[in-house]
Amino acid sequence: MRILFKILSVFILLNSAVHSQTDFLTLAGRWPDGPCGAVAVDGNYAYINNGSALEILDISKADAFKLVGKLDLSDHINCIRLSGGYAYVACDHGLYIVDVKDKTSPGKIAAVSLFNAFSLFIKDNFVFAACPGQGLYIIDVSNPAAPKLSSSAFSRYYYPASVFMVDSLAYVCSMDSGLYIMNVKNKTAPVILGHYDFNHKYDVRDIYVKDSIAYVASNDRSSYFKYGRFHALNIKNLSNIFEESGITLSGDWRAMGEKIILNGSYAYVTSSTDVGNFVTIADVSNPHNIREVLKKRVDYAYDMTLNDKRLFVTAEHKGLISFDVSNPASPVEGASFKTAGTTGTVVRKGDFLYVANSMGGLKVLDISKPSTPSEVYSYKGNSDYESCNSVYIKDTLLFAGFSGGGYGFSIFSLGTMPALKKISESLPEDIIKIIPAGNYAYAVRPYEFMIYNAADPFHPEKIFSYSTDPVRDLDIAVNGSTLYLLEEMKRVKIFDISNPSGAVLVSEIPVLNAQNFCLKGNYLYVSIYDDGIKIFNVSDPKGPKEVGKIADAGAYKISVLGGFAYVFFTGRGLRVYNLENPASPQLVRFYDEVTYISDMFIDKDYIIFSESANGLSIFKNDAATSVGEKSSYVKDFALLQNYPNPFNPTTQISFQLPEPSNVTLRVYDMLGKEVATLIDDYKNAGAHTVRFNASNLPSGMYIYQLRAGEHTSMRKMLILK
Repeated sequence: MRILFKILSVFILLNSAVHSQTDFLTLAGRWPDGPCGAVAVDGNYAYINNGSALEILDISKADAFKLVGKLDLSDHINCIRLSGGYAYVACDHGLYIVDVKDKTSPGKIAAVSLFNAFSLFIKDNFVFAACPGQGLYIIDVSNPAAPKLSSSAFSRYYYPASVFMVDSLAYVCSMDSGLYIMNVKNKTAPVILGHYDFNHKYDVRDIYVKDSIAYVASNDRSSYFKYGRFHALNIKNLSNIFEESGITLSGDWRAMGEKIILNGSYAYVTSSTDVGNFVTIADVSNPHNIREVLKKRVDYAYDMTLNDKRLFVTAEHKGLISFDVSNPASPVEGASFKTAGTTGTVVRKGDFLYVANSMGGLKVLDISKPSTPSEVYSYKGNSDYESCNSVYIKDTLLFAGFSGGGYGFSIFSLGTMPALKKISESLPEDIIKIIPAGNYAYAVRPYEFMIYNAADPFHPEKIFSYSTDPVRDLDIAVNGSTLYLLEEMKRVKIFDISNPSGAVLVSEIPVLNAQNFCLKGNYLYVSIYDDGIKIFNVSDPKGPKEVGKIADAGAYKISVLGGFAYVFFTGRGLRVYNLENPASPQLVRFYDEVTYISDMFIDKDYIIFSESANGLSIFKNDAATSVGEKSSYVKDFALLQNYPNPFNPTTQISFQLPEPSNVTLRVYDMLGKEVATLIDDYKNAGAHTVRFNASNLPSGMYIYQLRAGEHTSMRKMLILK
């Protein structure tokens, strides 16, 4: 127990904690570019996120912004705040403190491990961090290089989305419970003074307080078709808070209020709808009667800040956009800085990676030096709203699928690298995924599966069409004269394509909640989110048979290479299984430092994770050799992250033992008190899993600790009721 107390403070402050020797992947490099969703401005410099990177822009010139510094934090960035030469960056896995006094060379000096740090407010050497799923954390940053966690206030209300400070009062927006006002003069024992719950009608997202009025942005939770709202709450009497007035954040469809900035008599509010994003400018000179002045469409608008008379808005896939708001009723768009889109499908050929970068278009990266990937080519498409969704290489041709107002797919020649030469394009089709095979290209869009004759790549011709259910997550694969289509996460349809112009459906495999699949030889491996991996023998396409299963929930992506299945589990990272006996795959390796991916590419050299909003991570495929030597045995001690996490009320905890030993697995609360003993027994070498039922425990953060012989490891988990 004493050992637990000694290392607990280090565990809280350091996000990395203890890495298992079994983390077989060696990071070779990263390309951190991605969408922009956070901004802060100080003087002539703007601080934004570009994917998982913090970027510093010189904004001194009104007509052009210039990148002057960049730091990859390898984490999804939610909020940026500035104070005393430091940038405080809230991310999914913690709070990072970055020294930005030298704008050309920002450096991370400290980190505090927090779960889903979403919004920050800095006051009097304290950072107040709103963390949906955890609560409000108060952190002493009087010494930025050595932050200290003062308290976890408000922890019994689990969805604080934002916090605003006035003197010693904290105004906290809880997404599901309304507005709370707390006295935080005593940082270790905050006291709730007032509460307004909006009659449980609205989820509140952001707050700005001026005088006796709290301005709150929200969305209506009562119906999908209802609009959000911008509220003015009278908070003069904390025991009798009431709404003075407000405006509906209407758009062309349901609107959700997101962020608020107040400047004099005007408020700027971002809202998102199903058909676009808006910045609403409201006159708040009379809080009893708020008036909408202007609603300006800014697609993908989210965060914003005001500097002098310039409004800076993050437009996610479009980057940072500035507006001159000298006249609030008529903002004038000024300079902008473009960031990348969300990374999707990625393939490698030689020293180049080809990335479907959504709104960022098709990107080509040079990875001849994996430690410093560089963008060498970009193809945007035919309109600002066009998204590149998939990319596939066949011989010397590259097929890229597009959607959102442009052409369905384009065919490029790879003969002039690094630049691509477009040689043809299809009619508008909104392609989600495309696979070329032989002289044909097989493509899917919502409601339709199509076959193109691409024998002449300069003039592709659609020769077959098949109506499908609405397609969301899907996959498509071709083996000889057989095609496999994952349709609407419900079933795999198998087609005979021996006559491509007259493809015939020959059988179906029901796979409810399937995410994707991988076809290798006569076996089809299907990842099913709540049921693991199912393995089917498809040597007879008319009569596929289930022959094996990996029973482990959370399976999202799967790839098979050289007798091993690489499976990504949401929230838990990568698992590698030996497929020598398909009826009984054996877990042989894992890597759990990646929590979410949109796609992965695996060959004998590299494992490349496409991390959606965080860019690309390039790892050496150490597994290709280390696993292949003799992989049916566990070689290292390891404690894996529990799944699901957060959970209510049960979760699974897995661990690996390289040799038989006496094992204890215990659960502690954050004060170090033991609350459960899950294992106290002798266990054989290998992989083990135990289910933990926490129905008798309150919501909150807990530590689980594994001891086996001389080995000790621990991790955090969150009970969320």
